[in-house]
Amino acid sequence: MLLTPEELESGLQALVDELVRLGVGAKIYLVGGAAMVFHTERERLTDDVDGLYSPIEAIDNAVAQIAEARRWPTAWLNDAAKMWESHFTTQDDWQLLIARGEVKIFVAKPALLFAMKLQAGRGTRDLDDVALLFAICDIPSLEAAIEVFDKYYPSESIAPKARRFLQDHFANNPQNEE
Repeated sequence: MLLTPEELESGLQALVDELVRLGVGAKIYLVGGAAMVFHTERERLTDDVDGLYSPIEAIDNAVAQIAEARRWPTAWLNDAAKMWESHFTTQDDWQLLIARGEVKIFVAKPALLFAMKLQAGRGTRDLDDVALLFAICDIPSLEAAIEVFDKYYPSESIAPKARRFLQDHFANNPQNEE
């Protein structure tokens, strides 16, 4: 199943409605493909929405209820991307998407998404997203790309596939070099 941007927004609104109804305060930070939808012309995303959130149990229960009602996968919103979470973000790295009651949903801004995609470097899908984010972030050189990455992951290394992709991109697009 693939969610359209409209289905994504509708599902997130339903999630906020349910959490507010239950009196649960929550912050949900969208990353990955779902966040890409809000910054690009991407028409569809996969059947899961990557998020960083708490309280985990309350949100997972609300997600399961929405999944059942809409016949969506039970983990349409999940926290599987937490392994790529940066611990060096500030509130400036997030754009507020929905705020109602004590529930807030934020979406990662493009520079953070770019760094997260380089950290994950899982293959074609991540690297396609990296290519889209070059223009959005106005990254002119390999050095500038590494600088963005290092801001969010100062003690980490760019995934090997992503590093090769960056090197190839700037070798094949010398007009992008400073």
